[in-house]
Amino acid sequence: MKFFTQIVVLFLLSSLHAWAIEDKETTIDWGSSEGIKSHVILTLEPKKGEVASGPNFANSDKIFSDHFSEIYLVRSTSLDEDEHYTLYVTALYADDGWRDYTSATAGGDNVSLALLSKTAPSCNDKTTCKYEERLAISLNFFDVVDGLSSGLDVKLTGNRTDHIKIPGNYFRAVMQTIRVD
Repeated sequence: MKFFTQIVVLFLLSSLHAWAIEDKETTIDWGSSEGIKSHVILTLEPKKGEVASGPNFANSDKIFSDHFSEIYLVRSTSLDEDEHYTLYVTALYADDGWRDYTSATAGGDNVSLALLSKTAPSCNDKTTCKYEERLAISLNFFDVVDGLSSGLDVKLTGNRTDHIKIPGNYFRAVMQTIRVD
């Protein structure tokens, strides 16, 4: 009987250990601005002032996660300047060459696109390599307001064209973090 008790205790402890180390993936209700808002991170930075960073939208859809590892909106507000809205996009893809994004539109209007970095490709074989391009897209207040109701279609153009449709709930969640004092 003592042996049986030891086996049961060992089984329970190993099960508990396996459960404890299991990855806990955060689930976001992308259809709800309140669900998204609970994952917005607010910080106070010396130069940028109040900064609200939306959750990684690339995780919302398999189509996005196949081509992008990060898509998130950052709203920064300082006392000296206006609000700034920047959409950060990290294109992470397997291909036979760089996409070299050179321009972007938001809601059909040209917007400023900055290449933050390119990571040298890692190749498993001679035909397919993994590439990473980190981009910053400057949006203005009107782009964000337009995105509140019907979402915002962002188009990245280079050696390939990609569309990122960000729903209005995402913009509402980030904008609801504005403090009215």
